Amino acid sequence: MSRLPFLSVDTIYPEPVSGDRARAGRDAWLAAAAALGGTEESFARDVDGDSPARAFLEGVFGNAPALGRALAREPAQLRLVAEQGPGAAFASALDEIATAAGTTGDRRVFASRLRELRRRATLTVALADLAGAWPLDRVAAALTRLADAVLESALDLIDTEQSPDGQGWAFVDGPHTVPGTDVQVNYLHEIYALGEPGCTTRVTVP
Repeated sequence: MSRLPFLSVDTIYPEPVSGDRARAGRDAWLAAAAALGGTEESFARDVDGDSPARAFLEGVFGNAPALGRALAREPAQLRLVAEQGPGAAFASALDEIATAAGTTGDRRVFASRLRELRRRATLTVALADLAGAWPLDRVAAALTRLADAVLESALDLIDTEQSPDGQGWAFVDGPHTVPGTDVQVNYLHEIYALGEPGCTTRVTVP
């Protein structure tokens, strides 16, 4: 059995368009796993020595560079998907997203954690899709669930930032609303800022 049990035997995996990019992606992924050491390094070496798994990953690295970079940033996620299956690994990431706001009161720490969890969940869905483990409708449903989970987690954090006097809402480095003003527009800005640190849009509610 392949070291990546979620691979579908009925799926034909394309060869990498760019051999150089495939090799560079593989090297980056192996280096990231080696930096973690122990189980992660051992698993990555085993996968690299497994012909079906290596062929699949070469296609990922050579044809989907963004996904390859995500694998290099989250090398442990591939092992979780292999050991738990895509469904359980995805559910685990969603559970962590749901509780992320309660683990820290620091917005920067939260935003970094949320992006990490979003990346892990997205990576899991992409692997299941490309491997032929999930049909298209399940992939679409999973991405919808992920978007909902990220939005709800961001709102959980924003809800904790109510101003001390209880009059309206005060956000760090963001706009303020006056009492009685609809806060939905400000919510949108704060969510964008959490997801994309470079967001500079500011909305003023009269």
